[in-house]
Amino acid sequence: MAFLVSNKNNIGYISGFWGSSASLIILENKTLFITDKRYTDYAQKICTEKGFRLIEHTGTESFWNDLCREHQIDILEIDKNDITLSRWEWLQKNITDAAIIASEDITLKHRIIKNNNEIENIQKAASIADQALSKTIQYFQTGITEQELAWIFEKISREEFGASGLSFDTIVAFAQHSACPHHTPTNKKLSLNMPILIDCGVQYNHYCSDMTRCFWFGDQNSDAYKKWKTAYNKVLCAQKAGIEEMYTGNAIKNAEKKAREMLGAEESFFTHSFGHGVGIDIHELPYVSKKNEELFEPGMIVTAEPGIYYEGEFGIRIEDLLLITPEGNRILSQFEK
Repeated sequence: MAFLVSNKNNIGYISGFWGSSASLIILENKTLFITDKRYTDYAQKICTEKGFRLIEHTGTESFWNDLCREHQIDILEIDKNDITLSRWEWLQKNITDAAIIASEDITLKHRIIKNNNEIENIQKAASIADQALSKTIQYFQTGITEQELAWIFEKISREEFGASGLSFDTIVAFAQHSACPHHTPTNKKLSLNMPILIDCGVQYNHYCSDMTRCFWFGDQNSDAYKKWKTAYNKVLCAQKAGIEEMYTGNAIKNAEKKAREMLGAEESFFTHSFGHGVGIDIHELPYVSKKNEELFEPGMIVTAEPGIYYEGEFGIRIEDLLLITPEGNRILSQFEK
């Protein structure tokens, strides 16, 4: 029996190879690293370091069948979450010497607990996002658009603070747009007495950060501001209550349950889970949900992001990135709330 790893991020996690074309076959006593001629030199260094066997893909239709025969693979497990139907059908047709089985990728569970190097990379990504957002808000002015602010954040994070990319497309949402949790920035212009929501994150050495902050642009004596501020404080208290439940040995579900209890009558406007794991992918295990019976463990990095959304008016989401420690938790995102 062998397991085929085809997900690029899982390959990077296991091997340190981040090229566009590679596969791993994990057997009981060896790992095969498969790539094409474009990456032979790069891959050879990695294989030497890791003790993998490098195999150059010939491009022939019989390649995979020949490989299974040579290495006596009678069952080949494939990650069912990372294969297209056409690829599945192709493998079923062209591999006749091994049974093809769809299964869960065990790599994802290994990625739940971060090592020191991973923690350092995520902490750096969080720090870059903090600094980039601090400079981005200096561009708040009447007439600037959501799209322009999103670009300003990306440009600053890359050019001034060394981000290698974004964790996801930056969300900038003005006014009623902030009531949509995954709003796509538009040409809507900022005007006085508008709420602003910015959900942002960057990549550093292939690792992600994630943070959301809300702002009010305009008169802080208006009734509109007072309603917004009341909602903001409710979400902030809910986040604090949830974070207090995020410690080693406590059930993950308790974080969301506590946050929802704190929201009280506004709980019905909280339309998503409390958080999620962050690492190489912006959304990965564990999911911080009221349905998750698992326990928090040291080395998990997760978000705490309660929100309430009033359709047609505004939405509030406050999101921080946390490391679960033996003593409790440590907040990695430091932009003020």
